[in-house]
Amino acid sequence: MPRFRAYLLLWVLALLGLVTGCAGPRAASAGLGEEQSIRSRATNYLARAGLLKPEQSGQPGALDPLLMIEEAGPTNAPLPGMVSLQGERWFVDTTQPVLYTNLGVSTINGKPYPRHVFVWFSTTPGSGSHFGSRLWGRPPVCPLAESPTPRGTGGPRHRQTGGLPHGGQNEDCLAPGESHLRPQGIAIILGASGLPILWEVLRDSSQRSIVYVAKSLEAAAAKAYGPVLTNRAFAVEKAPSESKGTVVARLLDDAPVAMGPIVNVAAETGDIAAVVCRCMPVQVQELISTSTYLTLPMDLLLASPAFPKAVGADLDRFIDHQEAGQRLENTLRFP
Repeated sequence: MPRFRAYLLLWVLALLGLVTGCAGPRAASAGLGEEQSIRSRATNYLARAGLLKPEQSGQPGALDPLLMIEEAGPTNAPLPGMVSLQGERWFVDTTQPVLYTNLGVSTINGKPYPRHVFVWFSTTPGSGSHFGSRLWGRPPVCPLAESPTPRGTGGPRHRQTGGLPHGGQNEDCLAPGESHLRPQGIAIILGASGLPILWEVLRDSSQRSIVYVAKSLEAAAAKAYGPVLTNRAFAVEKAPSESKGTVVARLLDDAPVAMGPIVNVAAETGDIAAVVCRCMPVQVQELISTSTYLTLPMDLLLASPAFPKAVGADLDRFIDHQEAGQRLENTLRFP
């Protein structure tokens, strides 16, 4: 009997070893499949979208992005808006689209790189808390607070005092605490020539860190580090064991001058489905509307002690330019 128990124990251990041995390759295969899905998404076209462009357009060297907001019905389009606080409730006023900005310098491999961050807020899909928007031509249905005052304007830029159509209080329109505030954004790294060489996405429903890389940066990485590694798509990517979940979604054409990217925003998730240079074809089949957004300093939100801590912490990490530089240095073969 003792001998039988010993054999049984060895058999169980061997079986566990087989199971464990298979888990690694399966997990790796699943990870590679997810990366391929992200890369496929980056080349897909939106069927219908509304364009949000900066209010002050035509400025030379402006890096403000063009947002292509996917239209997929009146209840789940992730419309970005101005964030304001009324009492203890946060509002995302999509009648006034706003992108919040932050500028700094990231150090990567000992070299400084200017970094421009653009962040916008929408409400969570299916929460019922989307306001009407002039992008889609729908009227506002929620009470709105006085908006923040842009620096240097001397007074409020935009004020709303309207309420619900029947004077009631619609709880679905309110964003209590951090539950309905959803940040999304993109950071643009400039190279020595002053042109964009890398675009980093704030968040993605896949939980992966997604970046887009200029073809010139890819060429420099190949020259510095050699050809593409096994199970990688681009020379700038580190081995899967070192990339820490970072995915290079696509290579972008180098812009002839400094310009903001075109950013496709998916309706269902609010994910950044694709980023392309303005010098590349627009990945939208039908453009159904055009509107403008304001830019405000991110400090207007982060300076408020009432700003939701979880959202603020996420933004702190994204707009921490030194942390961003270290993150890119650790996860990419940055030349």
